Amino acid sequence: MINFAYILPIIFFTFSMSITPGPNNIMVTASGANFGYKKTIPHLLGIWVGFSTLMILSALGLKQIFDLYPIMKTILKICGVSYMLFLAVKIMRSSGKIKEGKTAKPFTLLQAALFQIINPKAVMMAITSMSVYTIKGDLFLTSSIYVILIFNIVGFPATSVWTLFGTLIGRKLKNEKFLKIFNYSLGGLTACAALLLII
Repeated sequence: MINFAYILPIIFFTFSMSITPGPNNIMVTASGANFGYKKTIPHLLGIWVGFSTLMILSALGLKQIFDLYPIMKTILKICGVSYMLFLAVKIMRSSGKIKEGKTAKPFTLLQAALFQIINPKAVMMAITSMSVYTIKGDLFLTSSIYVILIFNIVGFPATSVWTLFGTLIGRKLKNEKFLKIFNYSLGGLTACAALLLII
């Protein structure tokens, strides 16, 4: 039966997973600092679209695919870690300023959505939430919809907090030298997050 006692643990799990540091939160913080909140909105929406897609795929049997073909999990991890290391370098080099005739740009909705597919933390969050909090039998579809809705209702504001934090920091970091130090720090954290996925 779907009731508040069922929903509350999902809310707590979603909040704890969404508010804690991770690849998405580090990246939107850097984007907020360099480009501001408004220009980071497509990135935030992309996370929402990509993660919702992951949860739907998980409900359709992503875990079973990983169980049948363990190599898929390894491939995903390698792709995810490699791309996160690439992003770490990109964050370190970002300034949001025009350089050599080009303007640095934040993630688009599509880029952020596609990143979720190779984001190991996002994949594991989706599989865990759909495995633990859905109800078998007749209520499976209903409970799956509840889990997806709760993740979006709670997760989007939680990630937005990191973007706003980055935006506020960005306003304080008018000095390009300090902004560079900030970007190097966040890039380093992204690299650390990637390397921790290997362990």
